Amino acid sequence: TKAGRPFGKNSIGEILRNEKYVGRYDWNKRVSKKKGNHAYKPDDQIIRIDGAVPAIIDEETWNKTQSILSSRKQRPRLERSHRYLLTGKLICGQCGRAYAGGGFVGGRGQKKYHQYCCTGRKAHTGCMGKGIQSQALEDCVIEEIKSVLSEDMIRQISEKVCDEIKSSCVGNQELKKSLKIKLESFQQRIGKTWELYYSNLLPMEQVSKQIELLEKEKAECQAQLDSIPQSSEQKESINDIVSYLQHCRRKLENASDDVKQEIINAFVKQIIIYDDSVKMEIRVGTKASADSVGTIAKVGGDESGVTIAMILPKKQIYAMAKQAK
Repeated sequence: TKAGRPFGKNSIGEILRNEKYVGRYDWNKRVSKKKGNHAYKPDDQIIRIDGAVPAIIDEETWNKTQSILSSRKQRPRLERSHRYLLTGKLICGQCGRAYAGGGFVGGRGQKKYHQYCCTGRKAHTGCMGKGIQSQALEDCVIEEIKSVLSEDMIRQISEKVCDEIKSSCVGNQELKKSLKIKLESFQQRIGKTWELYYSNLLPMEQVSKQIELLEKEKAECQAQLDSIPQSSEQKESINDIVSYLQHCRRKLENASDDVKQEIINAFVKQIIIYDDSVKMEIRVGTKASADSVGTIAKVGGDESGVTIAMILPKKQIYAMAKQAK
């Protein structure tokens, strides 16, 4: 830490919540400037300036992190036994912040309700993003994934994913060719630099600096070349991908919450919550194959694939929930 002490869980927590990492500067945040005081003022008294400092992480990663942190807070007894399957996947269509699970007791019968709420609205940032019933949204997402994994859709999606793989292979071959030409160019420039030295046209000090720079650029180029997958690694066929998706569909039959969570992590890219509708993005990545059967790979990183976007009115989501009952 700044004081030279070992990092503790509170120190890590402060780092993960530090808005400067996303390029946002805040002022007048703490109730007291005394050492060790972590109480914050109401959000309407805090001044936040976006872009005031260089961001080192993107807004999407920041929102997901805050959502996960919110879901791991010590919850009241109502919340401890409830699982929010879409944590980290939900984004507010108004303010761009994450939605997180929360519960409350209301009504004459003191019934327990569980919903996803905008963390921006909770923090009093001025966002008016509405909450949405967690069970209704989760059931709807699972049903939409099932529809994507229908027999007819599986064949169409598999063909599109295969096309993505072929396109990626072609692109990789062109990139390899370009990088190999660069490597040869670096080697030639290194040789010419030594020739200048032996011809007494360049002093050793200047030669050393030039060679060091060229060797560094050459090593970076080689590392980039080595990171490109070999063609033998890109051998997925349509039948491989069909087998993988059929396996996922079978797992969804009478699925437990653990299986639903696995499927959501595998296929849901993100869900954007608007006032009257919900936009879901379901993605099948190019790493889907028969080799994956038995385990389901998570969506993430820069993996390419086929994304299916759909917009559903909230009324339709709640209607589907009532029919399910």
